[in-house]
Amino acid sequence: VINLLECGKNESRRVQSNVLPGLAAASQGRIRKVSLIPQRNDALPRFDYEAHRAMLVATPPFWPESTRRITCLRLSIETQPASGGFIAKARSETTRKQDLDILDYPGEWLLDLTMLEKSYSEWSQQMLGKMRTRPIGEAYLQRVESLDSAQEFNEIAAKSLAALYTEYLQAAREQGYSDLTPGRFLLPGDDAGAPMLTFAPLPASAHPKTGSLLHEMFRRYEQYKKNIVRPFFKQHFSDINCQIVLVDLLSALQKGPEAVRELRETLVELLGAFKQGQNSLLRRVLGLKSNIERVLFAATCTDQLHQSLHERYRRCLDDLLADAIGEADYKGALTRVVSLASIRSTTEMSRNGEDYVQGILLEARESKKGVNFGNLVPDDILSFMEQTDFEPREQLVKFAPHEKPYQPGKGVRQIRLDTAVQFLFGERL
Repeated sequence: VINLLECGKNESRRVQSNVLPGLAAASQGRIRKVSLIPQRNDALPRFDYEAHRAMLVATPPFWPESTRRITCLRLSIETQPASGGFIAKARSETTRKQDLDILDYPGEWLLDLTMLEKSYSEWSQQMLGKMRTRPIGEAYLQRVESLDSAQEFNEIAAKSLAALYTEYLQAAREQGYSDLTPGRFLLPGDDAGAPMLTFAPLPASAHPKTGSLLHEMFRRYEQYKKNIVRPFFKQHFSDINCQIVLVDLLSALQKGPEAVRELRETLVELLGAFKQGQNSLLRRVLGLKSNIERVLFAATCTDQLHQSLHERYRRCLDDLLADAIGEADYKGALTRVVSLASIRSTTEMSRNGEDYVQGILLEARESKKGVNFGNLVPDDILSFMEQTDFEPREQLVKFAPHEKPYQPGKGVRQIRLDTAVQFLFGERL
């Protein structure tokens, strides 16, 4: 948004190309005006653009908090038609206006799409099975083994069980896993404390005894899907044309093959939801005619890698999704993969034949030199997932924003964010 608004300040082709060179309308100098305008849905919280921007231009700059609820922002973009031909010349003095609505919501909520076609028994079996392979699941599994799920329902027991399961989800997120359902357990928003968010996976029989703890877990799971998951996607996905899925692939690679395998499974499930046609999940479960034309999977934190590794990093994500993407494209939803950094926090360096990046450590606020996470990016990610003797070789660090992430006339330093914008809605400009 910062860079689009920057393009709207100056009709100079050179300035616009410097800000967003990969966006055709900008590289051609055709953006005439960009402005923030009131959104259509006044019931949705507005994304606090002004506060977020102030954090990035502060001295020193600092990162805003991560997304914790759904917000909306609306842009009006006026462009001059592309030149070429008699008709275009005749229209050269006219402009075309496009309104762009941007919805921002927690990625954890998107994961709930994968729950819609699963019964409580299926979901529980999947979650418990994964816990058995992870030390962080031991405490929860011990609690389940000592529990009689046929006992009469007790709210205190339900809250204790849900709290322990939430602790597991938090630990799993910290260790780079992405099977974090239900997503609202991590970011409950206004639903915190509701009974619908007070359930957990248990070994499930086909017909639990009415009034038992297990029966109530069944019921609350279905209520969660009915009253939280379905309404959210029905309300907001009916008008969405494009979707970008941010993938923290670098963290998964650092954690090892198991985390990457699990990430692939989650992403393939998500991609299946965006397929078009009569059998799409959005149509079949939510009753929606899918309007999603484009889905972009973006490998994030690319600024932690030297540019010589960017294509390899992108290819890793592409290889993880290759089969699923091919099928999605066939079904009509155009799908692509890119590696990007929406705000670049590092500077590329080369010394003594070695390429690396350096930046300012987030906690210490001191320069960290010679950082190169190239060993984390395999040449063949499919072979990487088959490794059985993996040991983490490098520890990722968190960087603070660059000292001057934004400069007038140049916008925010970014990596292929302009390419993402061009794919998602560039043709509409």
